[in-house]
Amino acid sequence: MKILFSIAALLGCMAVVLGAWSGHAGLRILSPEQIALVQKGLRYQMHHALALFAVCWAMGQWPQATTAITVAGILLAVGVILFSGSLYALAFDLFNPGYVTPVGGAMMIAGWLWLAVAVWRG
Repeated sequence: MKILFSIAALLGCMAVVLGAWSGHAGLRILSPEQIALVQKGLRYQMHHALALFAVCWAMGQWPQATTAITVAGILLAVGVILFSGSLYALAFDLFNPGYVTPVGGAMMIAGWLWLAVAVWRG
């Protein structure tokens, strides 16, 4: 639980930092299309950072389902890193992420579904 909580806090912190940068200095450096990609990545990153806090809360509420809830948290965390990270890579012209974005999105979807089933069964 401590690891997922720390990951959530770091994802939230990074979203605030990148959001502040893209809203100020980034406006002078990036095109409107690049800013749109960064903002999309930031929305998903922050929403899923908050979701990871809810995952940690769920572990305390349904301790008998902690393992399944942990799997949901891992899927959400890895999914948002792949999804948002690939959008950032595309926005900053670091590399072409190819199919990383939809894989990350699929992992986030799987994480939400896994969480629902874990809590329902727990």
